[in-house]
Amino acid sequence: MGFAGMTTAATSGSLEVWLRLNDATTSSTFVVPQTSFTAATGIQSVVVRVPQNVQGVVSGLLIQNQSEAADNIGTQGIRAHLLGAFGLEPSLLRYLNSDLTNGLQYASDITSTTEQQFAIGVDGSIFLPLFGAVGGDIQLEVDFNTDADGQSFTFQPIMVATLGGKNSDGTKSTQSLSSNTSKSILARTNQ
Repeated sequence: MGFAGMTTAATSGSLEVWLRLNDATTSSTFVVPQTSFTAATGIQSVVVRVPQNVQGVVSGLLIQNQSEAADNIGTQGIRAHLLGAFGLEPSLLRYLNSDLTNGLQYASDITSTTEQQFAIGVDGSIFLPLFGAVGGDIQLEVDFNTDADGQSFTFQPIMVATLGGKNSDGTKSTQSLSSNTSKSILARTNQ
């Protein structure tokens, strides 16, 4: 697990993970190794490596920098070659990935070591939806502002693959709900 403030490290505590098992799940999500990049001021080309030994499509990229204070992305934003010729600014990306609609809960030990924070965006961390990209590495043009000079950024692909499971016909006490990560990401654009 990564976090926006890479300059701080957890020295104590625990991590608790809750899983919900669902017979009707139609997809599996993989968080694959990230590509790191040291930024300089201006527009730079970044190639995000996508492993070819993992089945599925790239639903998006989690982009993080070492600063919790700001995104440090310039006015030209981030341009994914496969999405078009124009860059997307952080505020538009937060609209596309529904941060502005649903909000986020996250941990920030600068604010509190015991409570999660709620916001409509986490500075230093942006999800770039790629809507099921296929075909290898992801090419980006990123406009880094002057505050990004020398900072480390990570670009982490989030991959989704379909599962071949079937629904069972057994008696259940709860309703079966289909779960599909790709459909959830695409559904945000219909709002």
